[in-house]
Amino acid sequence: MKKRQVPDPAAAYAALTELNYTTPDSVRQLQVEWGLDPTGIIDTATIHLVMDALAARRIGERQNHPQPCRANKGRVSSVSNESAPNLTVRLVEQQFRKERVLAEGKTGTDGRFELAFPHDRSKLPVLVRVLDGDAVAAQSDPQVMASPLIEVDLTVGVAHLHSPAEYQRIVADVLARTGEIDIGTLRRDDQEDDITFLSNATGWPTDKLSTLVLATIIGQLAKIDPVFFYAILRGRQLLETGPQPLLGGDFASQARPELYSLALLPTDQIDAYAAAAIGAHIVPSALNVALPDDVKTLASFAAAATAYRQRGSHAVTWASAGDLFYVEIGRSGRSGSRSEYPRLPVAIGRSRANHPRRPFAGRCSGGR
Repeated sequence: MKKRQVPDPAAAYAALTELNYTTPDSVRQLQVEWGLDPTGIIDTATIHLVMDALAARRIGERQNHPQPCRANKGRVSSVSNESAPNLTVRLVEQQFRKERVLAEGKTGTDGRFELAFPHDRSKLPVLVRVLDGDAVAAQSDPQVMASPLIEVDLTVGVAHLHSPAEYQRIVADVLARTGEIDIGTLRRDDQEDDITFLSNATGWPTDKLSTLVLATIIGQLAKIDPVFFYAILRGRQLLETGPQPLLGGDFASQARPELYSLALLPTDQIDAYAAAAIGAHIVPSALNVALPDDVKTLASFAAAATAYRQRGSHAVTWASAGDLFYVEIGRSGRSGSRSEYPRLPVAIGRSRANHPRRPFAGRCSGGR
């Protein structure tokens, strides 16, 4: 358990005054009520109790609840710590063969909630239940309240997240700063560096912005919603270890080789990438509806991908491992491994920022 910090004594005495506990007798009364030794002394346990009572009072004031009151607060989020807004939260008292709802509210945009309820001292256990419609999304273990304030954080599955997924947020942020531009036309080359500009303007990392552009172009080529390819590319980043390609340069030249590479992957691998992206709330769970058809459409490019590979087209990609750079040369349509041949180190320095040449992707013919 996380150890609670002891509030500043001056804040504790101010809280006692606000709560009208100004004499040793009133402090003893508070201590008796909450099971502490009735010493009348403001020790550490009493300070925590007083500060909880003050926090409960202020929550009650925000909720327009009669005083004195008790309170419950916390946050509901996903396993990846994304806020879960607009869910119903109930504080439930367990009784013999029945339950009593003490308070009910909603999570805010940040997933946080506050509930105020009557002050009557009960030794019956209470629990916090999170509802998404009629479905129970999460529930705490029952506990007897030993303080005027109970704090409970809960985790829900991604299906209960009604906030926009990463894909929806990044698209909205990009369009808000570029207008209704075709995202597939964004560039990062010697003439234009849209990606760096957008990263500075939106706060999104350049790798996610580059993935968005590439997914958009691939989606246009395959006539599949780009959210599918964003899920696959981001899911691959989540599941695979080791250096990832540095996306940059001419995105259009990378799109078809990447499409063919994905078309030759096993279906269960594509499904795993998509599941990882959905589970991390990178893309909406609604992708599951279109996923079988999207996977089938992607597989229809397998013959073209095989022919492309057999023509002997080789991909050359700048990639990174730590702060070093190397070139990967391999058949761009090869299934499974990204590189057919060994990595070739190149002496271009240890800092991409200090190197005048941008990462690129292209094709070369002939031998290794």
